[in-house]
Amino acid sequence: ASSKLELKRSRELKRAHERSAAWLAFIELYHRFVLEWVVPQFNNVPILYQRKPILRVVLPGSVAPTKSHCDADYLHDCNELNFWVPLTQAAGSNSLWSESSPGAGDFAPFVAGPGEAIRFYGNRCEHFTVANESSGSTRVSFDFRVIPLHLYRPPSEDAAKRSMHVLDLGRSNCYYVLAEPAASAGVLP
Repeated sequence: ASSKLELKRSRELKRAHERSAAWLAFIELYHRFVLEWVVPQFNNVPILYQRKPILRVVLPGSVAPTKSHCDADYLHDCNELNFWVPLTQAAGSNSLWSESSPGAGDFAPFVAGPGEAIRFYGNRCEHFTVANESSGSTRVSFDFRVIPLHLYRPPSEDAAKRSMHVLDLGRSNCYYVLAEPAASAGVLP
């Protein structure tokens, strides 16, 4: 019974957080970032992007929050690309680690300053974090996924039942949002 109560409380906190002025301002800025900076990275073709980025805070001395994985392990579309944006200095144990190409096994941490976006093929490249052993440095970052619209392939009916990463633009809580180059004229989703 306590786990059901904890789950209910967690959902209530999430809903309250997503209605907060700070979160809504962050989401508006995120959508502008995608329209003004990410869409041009794809030669201004329409893209699908993750509606809500994942905001991560990793305290010094914390355990590794992300085990080694490829996003394909979680039924993400094979044409998806990842963007990882640290909001603090990231290097060494205070960073995200990835291999340079699928199966290479040459894992290394990304080195980036606040606001520098790293694009990588997280769908097939293994990536993970390690325990943050930096002295007093909390890592704050956000990440999201993007697919050029012309490369999106709807999952099979069976996979669609098991995955939350499907496109259904009629749903307000759909995983992806469509960004078109014309939208960069100031229209936010």
